[in-house]
Amino acid sequence: MSNDQPESQLIERVEALERSNRDLTRRLNEAYQSAKSWHAITLAIALTALFVPFAARIALFNPSTTDVVARSFTVRDDNGVKRLSLFMAKEQAPIIAFCDHRGTNIMNLAAGNDRTAGLYIFDGENQKRLFIGKVTKDQAGLQFYDPREHKPQASLLNDQLGNVGLKVSDEQGKLRVSAGVWGHGLSGLETRDDRGNVSFRNP
Repeated sequence: MSNDQPESQLIERVEALERSNRDLTRRLNEAYQSAKSWHAITLAIALTALFVPFAARIALFNPSTTDVVARSFTVRDDNGVKRLSLFMAKEQAPIIAFCDHRGTNIMNLAAGNDRTAGLYIFDGENQKRLFIGKVTKDQAGLQFYDPREHKPQASLLNDQLGNVGLKVSDEQGKLRVSAGVWGHGLSGLETRDDRGNVSFRNP
């Protein structure tokens, strides 16, 4: 019996040691798996922090994937003077305005909502002097502006049917001369006095 008791105690100690070893191994494995998860999360965060700004830069400088949305856009020279601007007018018509070295408007390129479009030339004092383009949706023309009244003083017009007409007004805006060429070889000339009465007509 004396020999059996130490042997059984030894077996119990060995089994306890093995259980302790298995428990320690399990805990170490769990700690390792947890550490791997945190490493993966940390790596994902780091990659995201690196990729997002890079993706933003790609989107910013790639015109095929990005629209720049604004109500107006201005270009200035080295002296800070406005030389060009792109904006929407009150009538919801886009306009490109060109300016001289003083920042004064000298030329506009505009498109209207009623299928009109044209080029406006200014006199350097921000007054319209000349228009070239579509006066109405059916007429294209050339118009000279009175700098005092800011209205067309002379107009050369052409419509979709090939009719051509010339109209000249006085400084009050009253029509004084009109001439034209119509289809079938027809032409005509008409003048009016300052009261608007016809003074000459041919034919």
